[in-house]
Amino acid sequence: MRTVWAYGLTGAPTSDPAFASPEDRLRDLRRIRAAHTDGRVSLGVAVNDLLGVDWQVTEQEYALAKELDLLVPRQHQFR
Repeated sequence: MRTVWAYGLTGAPTSDPAFASPEDRLRDLRRIRAAHTDGRVSLGVAVNDLLGVDWQVTEQEYALAKELDLLVPRQHQFR
């Protein structure tokens, strides 16, 4: 059995989130990638909604996904 687990980069909607900035979440994703060794689970990244963050954040997320060779599943819901 194989699966993909996508690390979510969207900030938590709380008054005191565990990760205060996009950089905190990217740093945690690097940590998880370094520890990821199970060949049955592929690591992916669920990037932020393209219209929900600054364009620079989107660029950073995609650049890190490419650097770490992560899958990037996408679902767009534009109205």
